[in-house]
Amino acid sequence: MKISVVIPFYNEQSSIETTLESLYTQSHQPNEILLVDSGSSDNTRVIIDEWIKTKSAKTYKVIFDGNMSPSSSINTGVKYSSSALIAYIDCGLKIPNRWIEENLTYMKKHNVDIVSNCIYTTGENIIDKSFISQTYGYASKVPCFPGSLLKKKAIEDCGYLLKNTRASYDVDFLRKCRMENITRAINHDVTLEYIGTNYSNSLINGAKKIFSYSLDSWLTYSKIKPICYILFYFVLMSSFIFDFYFITLLMTYLLIRGFIIPAYKSNQILFSKNIAYLITIPICGLIIDLSRVFGYLYSLIIR
Repeated sequence: MKISVVIPFYNEQSSIETTLESLYTQSHQPNEILLVDSGSSDNTRVIIDEWIKTKSAKTYKVIFDGNMSPSSSINTGVKYSSSALIAYIDCGLKIPNRWIEENLTYMKKHNVDIVSNCIYTTGENIIDKSFISQTYGYASKVPCFPGSLLKKKAIEDCGYLLKNTRASYDVDFLRKCRMENITRAINHDVTLEYIGTNYSNSLINGAKKIFSYSLDSWLTYSKIKPICYILFYFVLMSSFIFDFYFITLLMTYLLIRGFIIPAYKSNQILFSKNIAYLITIPICGLIIDLSRVFGYLYSLIIR
């Protein structure tokens, strides 16, 4: 069965070559690799063109989408593909050389429509590790949508991914899959890893990332999460203004957000080894929540 690999990219000059080499050495070679340019302004396209020329890689094709959202770029790649199976991968992920082969074998053996893998997250520096501890979990293997092998028909039956979004499109798509009785399984034998920064290596960039991701939340199927975030901070700020239970609420929040959540998500308790984590982990948790609230509110106003 023919397989097309779809790779959306936007300003990935630091990691694109590693991703290309990972595909070039796959034990099961795909029939085509579609690299979808979301409107990069750096040298990513130049690096890709030079790499294709050097390797004489005729199955590698670049498609210009220019819409600056990964979900729309994935849709573009799927529509251009000529195969019955789609292997989707993000730039910045390191994939094992048996990624396609093992997922294809798993799909046939278990007769499912989608096979996903796990991502192993660690981090580059203290800030990156702290963000990871608050989101995926440090040194944890978490099921992820990037790296999935999908039947093209399953994507078409669900009406493709939610367009023009940077985040939550995977959650929305998998919800539609469940509604259409499209089956998905996790192949835990295949693990992906990030190349370089796992989440963000600075507090400012982390805040910008969370803010931009939060702008799409009202477009997805569930409004519960943004509503709960906004209500919680409204109650917290109200307790401060009216001077009731503010300290108790604040300390409870910092305890849960700063330590209990990352300790629960992570396989290793980072802050027991380095005093710096005692400071950065709760700070990153607070930044994540505040950036989400501002993103939710901003999106609600402008949309």
